[in-house]
Amino acid sequence: MRSRTTQLCAIIVPGLLLTGCFQNTLLTPPTPVLPITQVSDTIVGPTGNNASSCDMASLLASGTPQSAVDYSFCLLLGQKGDTYSEGNLVNQLSANNLTRYALLDYVYSTIAFQNLPGISSGTNQDYLNAVFNILEQKIPSTADNNFYLNQLSAGWTRQQVFQSITSSGDFKAKNPILFGAYATSIGAAASTNTIVAPAYAANCSVCYGGKEVALIGNNGGTLTYNLNIVLPGIYNLQINYINGDPTARKGDMVINGSTAVAVTFPPSGGSGQVSTITLTVQLQSGANTLYFYGPTFLPDMVSINLFQ
Repeated sequence: MRSRTTQLCAIIVPGLLLTGCFQNTLLTPPTPVLPITQVSDTIVGPTGNNASSCDMASLLASGTPQSAVDYSFCLLLGQKGDTYSEGNLVNQLSANNLTRYALLDYVYSTIAFQNLPGISSGTNQDYLNAVFNILEQKIPSTADNNFYLNQLSAGWTRQQVFQSITSSGDFKAKNPILFGAYATSIGAAASTNTIVAPAYAANCSVCYGGKEVALIGNNGGTLTYNLNIVLPGIYNLQINYINGDPTARKGDMVINGSTAVAVTFPPSGGSGQVSTITLTVQLQSGANTLYFYGPTFLPDMVSINLFQ
């Protein structure tokens, strides 16, 4: 996982309300989520009535509250939870009493998860190795390892480390089902998008799907995301990009043919670093388009994440 920068803005389209932006590093721990009252943390696992194998791809494709609950248990424990606990969580999600992201904290606090090797017992290094293996199926990079060891020594709790990792743009891109009533991730070079030359899809080793779209803008190349939205409403739009320049790049975004909105893309810290800006947009039910262009070159586009 790399250090990523996010910029948060408030842009409502249509209406074109721009209230400003601020930057924040995703390695800063989010405000701790209060643990959810436990329904049952002693029958999670193969003895539960709902225990079964986990098909993560199918759960991601479904996107329902039940699938989000199943996905949380499967991601952290490798199996679904018991019927009673899962049913309670689905009801809380459906009643908007619980966010999907909070599901991770629920499963984290269960006895089943805390009893996994390296989570509660062992050294801080054991914990980092265990949690990175569970969440990202790899050991932490040297930079991440040193960063989190230093933060733990400075007073972070282990759960704050967990929350920092699971709030990163990389994690959100891989696990969109956990970040909204509706969530999806779409690569800039996806076959459903429209790329107009000289913009083109290029290989990218650090990008979602291994591709990026370069040469957008300069009064020439354009990129259009063609979306199909089930539920109309306000969405968080994360734009993942690479800007290796020392200064910000700028471009224009048009949603569904409305008035263009100027978007600023701060430096990402190098040509091999992906950064994220987050906008708030209004989308309609059915077909939607996100059209990017500009008089100067935009950054290389990697992907977008949409969630409510």
